[in-house]
Amino acid sequence: MIDEKNIYFRLTSAVAAFVVIAVFVTAWLLIASREFPVLEADDPHGETLDLSDVDFDNTLVNLPNDWQWYPEKFLLNSDFDDAGEWSYFAETPDSEKVKFGTHRLELQLQPDKIYSICGYSIDYSTRIYANGVAAAQSGVPSETSETAVPRINYLEFPVVSDSEGKLELVIHYSNYWHRDGGGIGSLYLSFPENIRRFNRYSDLPVMLLCGGLLMFCVYYALLGALRRKNENIMLAFCCIIFALRNQNFYVKMLIPPEYNWFVHYRLTVVYIALMPFAVLMLICAMYARERLAERLPTAVFCTVTALLVAVTFLLPTTVTSYLGDITAYCAAPFALYALYSAVNKCVKSKHIGRVDILTIVGITILGIGFAFEMRFNRSLPAVTRAGVTPMCMLAFIMIMAIVQSVRSMEDERALEISRQREKMLEQINAANSDFFRKITHELKTPLTVISGYAQLNARRVMRGIDSQKTLEELDTVRSEAERLAEMVTKLAEYSYGKKSEASMTELSVPELCEEAAGILSPICAKRGNRLLLGSICDKTVCGNRELLLQVFINLVVNANRHTECGVIKISAEFQKMSGETEFIVADDGNGIPDEVRAHIFEKGYSADGSSGLGLTICEDIMKTHGGSIRLVSTSADGTVFAFRVPCR
Repeated sequence: MIDEKNIYFRLTSAVAAFVVIAVFVTAWLLIASREFPVLEADDPHGETLDLSDVDFDNTLVNLPNDWQWYPEKFLLNSDFDDAGEWSYFAETPDSEKVKFGTHRLELQLQPDKIYSICGYSIDYSTRIYANGVAAAQSGVPSETSETAVPRINYLEFPVVSDSEGKLELVIHYSNYWHRDGGGIGSLYLSFPENIRRFNRYSDLPVMLLCGGLLMFCVYYALLGALRRKNENIMLAFCCIIFALRNQNFYVKMLIPPEYNWFVHYRLTVVYIALMPFAVLMLICAMYARERLAERLPTAVFCTVTALLVAVTFLLPTTVTSYLGDITAYCAAPFALYALYSAVNKCVKSKHIGRVDILTIVGITILGIGFAFEMRFNRSLPAVTRAGVTPMCMLAFIMIMAIVQSVRSMEDERALEISRQREKMLEQINAANSDFFRKITHELKTPLTVISGYAQLNARRVMRGIDSQKTLEELDTVRSEAERLAEMVTKLAEYSYGKKSEASMTELSVPELCEEAAGILSPICAKRGNRLLLGSICDKTVCGNRELLLQVFINLVVNANRHTECGVIKISAEFQKMSGETEFIVADDGNGIPDEVRAHIFEKGYSADGSSGLGLTICEDIMKTHGGSIRLVSTSADGTVFAFRVPCR
């Protein structure tokens, strides 16, 4: 029987986990879908951007990315008068190879107003001036790599328009450490309260998403430690890797403003590089029993990934930026190999279960996220900073919670089936043991009769006595030998899986009783007992000769065991009311103790060291004949058993 309480507990746990994740996803969607009024400013084409009519009380302005760009120059205030021609950074070929430069944007705002600007600094060191006054800085931009210090931060700083409403923004940047950089990202302008509110709106879904992933990381790590399952450990690893991939979370909320860029940049590369590795190892751990990937390909893939991670901390940062792509390319052959193995196993087994379908859906969601990031990682700043894979990972975890629940229930059912199979085997073994005990019990009686008559006649021959009784006793020996041979034949048929029904014939009651007395007299004589025939009705019963003789043998042998130098009597009476013949076996032995009487027909129960099967066999034989057996009476003066067999 399946443990319904355990399955109910597992199902309840899975539903609870699913509900928690669903609440996280729903809350994230609701918060992320809230729209803050943002005005996309037009490109001023090198002229002053007029924002004096914008209602900054209710609106943010996303400043354009195309500012006046002066390559390899740090300019400020009057320097622009003699700076010569400028260009657009995005339209200039190989602009990202320029190591340092200046961006400039002139704004027309409301006079003498305090505004705030927020956004990420330029990759990879930035200093910002507002009307010639330093307003914010990230790292140290310089004309030489020796004095420059790289760093990226999310900046929020105040600016003030002059009495005419003019605001000149100048950004100095330098990039000696990466193949990309130098371009301006999204910068937002509004009144300070709006900027703070906008940042809260932006940070809340990030905290909910990545904080949720970290929470699930702790949950699955503890679950893996308790259950000792690699798939839970790998799920925890995936959660933390995908959470740290979101730079809005990592840069804005985790690391301090004055951090070591070289260390944290390499860590970011490692996080991104390990994402496909973590997912593939998770899939292999989930299908460890199916051996989705052999040890050698897995070991090669892990070794290559470990070498790439190690190289990340050894090579210059201008080279490590390529390692994320290289790791993805290295993961592709292993992913194809795992996919081939999975398809091959499904084809061979001709079965795709619910777990496989759910896993395929989850992997597909992650695959779409990876493909989207690889396609738009450099062209869309939102993808570069935050990506879409953390959200895909949360959806994947939701599916994996269902998968683990289904697999747990399937494992529980398999375990219960295994337990039932073991219980069935134990019952079969017990039945076999019981069968052989009964066979031994039945074989012992004819062997005892044969041995007794053989010894008796051997003594007569030695004395030279030869009589008609000797011939009768030898005939009894022959009859018992035939009965023994028939038992062996039935045993052989049983061993080959054949089942023979007991044949019922018409049997004379007097002849049956006389035959039983002839078989059992020598056995009784060994203990000085006499076996007598009492009143025998002249009737015919319908039964199996060997089985009914076995009933007599078992009852008389039991009576003989508890009687010494006494009398055992067999009699038979016809019962008119029921139309049955009642056979009676009575002795004058010491009787059956009171505490034993209630158990005499229980299989294996014995108070005198015997097998405890004799009366059980008698009861089974009577059921076969449609009759019954009972203990009539027992006392210190003797015991009486009776069994009834239907007449012809």
